Amino acid sequence: MATIKRSFLILLFSALSWPLQAADLDFERLDLPNAVDRIEDGKPLLLYVGLSTCGFCRRLEAEVMPVVLKDEAYTDKVFVQKVLWDSGRKVNWKGGQQATPDEIAREFRIRATPTLLFLDADGNEIAERIEGYRDASFYWSYLDDSIDEAVQALAQ
Repeated sequence: MATIKRSFLILLFSALSWPLQAADLDFERLDLPNAVDRIEDGKPLLLYVGLSTCGFCRRLEAEVMPVVLKDEAYTDKVFVQKVLWDSGRKVNWKGGQQATPDEIAREFRIRATPTLLFLDADGNEIAERIEGYRDASFYWSYLDDSIDEAVQALAQ
């Protein structure tokens, strides 16, 4: 019986992390100094932190991100940049300094991927982050609430 349970769990976790074919998404690579003008115009930076091996990240990219990147209801309010936590490639960060994705993840105490952070021009969180992903059904409500919170924070 234990072997059957173990086999079922292995099968379940494998299915959950099976690679999904995401749409051809054009994420901007994280570059905070180049984002400042858009943030100062009232569009918060939605920083998407993912892992290259994360099955839930692939699901988010297949089910949610195509709309966020292409639908005016989102592109008029927020812009998205992405950083892969495990890439090791340095990015332009606060004050024009270079930082590794791991340093950024430690700075924000990222515990799970995918994580969506909502940032101002100084790289500060200005809305409730969204950690993890299960499916799109409830995700939209959390995403819309955090985007609205971030836009309001920039307007103050």
